[in-house]
Amino acid sequence: MFRAVALAAALLAAAPVAAVTQVYDTAPTTPGTQAWGGTLGLDFTVNTQVTVTSLGTFDSGKDGITNNIFVGIFNLANGQLVAPAVNFNGTANAGGTAYVSQAVSSIVLAAGNYQLAAWGYNLGADLNFNNEGPGGPITFNSLFGALTAVGTRYSNNDAPGVLATNADVGTTRYGAGTFAAYVPEPATWGLLITGFAMTGVAMRRRKAALAA
Repeated sequence: MFRAVALAAALLAAAPVAAVTQVYDTAPTTPGTQAWGGTLGLDFTVNTQVTVTSLGTFDSGKDGITNNIFVGIFNLANGQLVAPAVNFNGTANAGGTAYVSQAVSSIVLAAGNYQLAAWGYNLGADLNFNNEGPGGPITFNSLFGALTAVGTRYSNNDAPGVLATNADVGTTRYGAGTFAAYVPEPATWGLLITGFAMTGVAMRRRKAALAA
């Protein structure tokens, strides 16, 4: 029995760590094309629970953020932020990437519908990207099917920080907010199930031996 338990523990230790992946992304060469002060919303569905580890914003020019740009995630079931929005004022971009990010305390998103919201983009300093139509260079990582991109919405230019409700076209139209998240990898669950099954078999054999 003890060897089976040890094997299960070893399998758990050897299981790959779930990969943290940025969900919305684009090439560093994608330019800022708009200064929308209102909320830019990217709607998505969580099919399988995920854990968010960071929030990010599009960084036109790859030179860091100098204005009060906020990013947060709304739960569409109640219209409330799932955690306080993050202010990116003063966030540097040392890597020259299309987005800059800040780590957040783990945010667990259960299955449901959400909106990734960003607001505060400013003319001449911190522009957002708008493809002006469906498609475009913004990519979406579904985290092995855990997420589905649903659509885009915006609020009026003079109404930042609210849930965006004006429907737009496309599912990844805006270079605005992003987030990084992870789900347990399939290999991890397979190893855990194998380990626990072996432990259970060993325990049943031990009980049978004691009863004999």
